[in-house]
Amino acid sequence: FTTLLYTIKFEEMILPFLLFLLSLAPLSSSSTLSLSDCYTRQCNYCADTTCAIRYDLTQNTAVFSSPLRWGSANTLILFNTAGTELGTLRFKLGRLLLTGCLQMQTRPLPPRSAWLGQDRTEWSLSMEGDRVTVRVGEWFKSELLIGECREHYRDVAGFAVQGARGCGGDSVSGEGEMEVRQQYYDNLFALCEED
Repeated sequence: FTTLLYTIKFEEMILPFLLFLLSLAPLSSSSTLSLSDCYTRQCNYCADTTCAIRYDLTQNTAVFSSPLRWGSANTLILFNTAGTELGTLRFKLGRLLLTGCLQMQTRPLPPRSAWLGQDRTEWSLSMEGDRVTVRVGEWFKSELLIGECREHYRDVAGFAVQGARGCGGDSVSGEGEMEVRQQYYDNLFALCEED
């Protein structure tokens, strides 16, 4: 019993310490982050960049590992360099939506083997060259942003994720530098304690 109690106390102390160490420096290239749901009081319900990932989608590709389903969308709140919300991107089987600009059908669907029966599917998002591109394996859909949409989304410097389950394995990685604030880790730790 004493050994079990000691093990529990050790784990309670080590996880906050490890999260603290992770928060000391910006994440470097090719880093991977567990996704933290921004729809919490601590993250101001996704209304600002408190729990956003600073990552330039106009220059880099973000690779997500999250559920890909018919009913529920992967939701990203996009921010510019000033921290102003630009809009929301929602991606699910059959549809990609970008606030005020895109309502794209994603048919034919990605191969069933990529998502059917999978807890997580690896998919990527890029907004390079004024194009919104989503990939699942070899399958991809791409749409050129024109006019006001191109100007509006030209400065996507970061994003927050709504509905993510980082403790359940949802994650994001990329080749360029990803930066988060301490609140990101605090929120993730609080959500993991609730699970």
